[in-house]
Order: sequence, then C-alpha cells, then structure tokens
Amino acid sequence: MRHVSKTGLPNPAEDHDIWDWAKRPGYLVVTNDDDFYRFAGVLGFPPKVVMLRVGNQSTRSLAALLRLHLSTIQQLVDSPTSGVLELY
Repeated sequence: MRHVSKTGLPNPAEDHDIWDWAKRPGYLVVTNDDDFYRFAGVLGFPPKVVMLRVGNQSTRSLAALLRLHLSTIQQLVDSPTSGVLELY
C-alpha cells in the first residue's frame, strides 16, 4: 500500500493524475472520494477501486476495515469483470 503522498505526484494531487498513476499493474485506489467511483464507471479499469463508505475514520480503523475484508479485496483483484468494491 502506498499513500498518494509517496507517489511523486504533486501535493495536492489531482484525481485524474492519481487515476493515471494507479493504472500501474498491481495498484488499487482505496478512497472515499466519489470521483473515483465515477471514473471507474466511465473509464473502466485498471485501476480497480475500493470505495470506503464509512465516513471519516482514523487510520487505525481504516486499516482494520481493510484487513477484515482482505479476502474480498483479493477477489476484486483477481476478478476479470469487477472494478469496484464498496466497503461499509
């Protein structure tokens, strides 16, 4: 996992620049920003998107949520037909 601040993109990075950067093999966009949900609907994948539908949470809480759903996230990664996973 790599935070956008560690990508070399400008800070703050534009959503479309993050999208283009994340097209690299093996990257997902993990976000609560609906713009990425729309990008996935219009542009398809890659990258695949994990939408966090839990509101503002601590980093620790979000990490726990991602660990809890690790097998489902892996299914998204492995799927040839799915591009978005929403976590509640």
